[in-house]
Amino acid sequence: MPCLLCGKFFPQPSVAVVLFDRSEQLGDLCASCLAGGPAQMAERLRERVVRMQSQAEEL
Repeated sequence: MPCLLCGKFFPQPSVAVVLFDRSEQLGDLCASCLAGGPAQMAERLRERVVRMQSQAEEL
């Protein structure tokens, strides 16, 4: 499954970390993103948004 923040695929661990916005499940987080702390998680998410916007423009 892909990490919500960095987009990299990682194996499903026996214990999952899932990001929610209120009651809406947004996606799973990999151990690398989780270990980076809040500031690094926010930066990885911003970087992923930029990559996705660039890909959308190419369509």
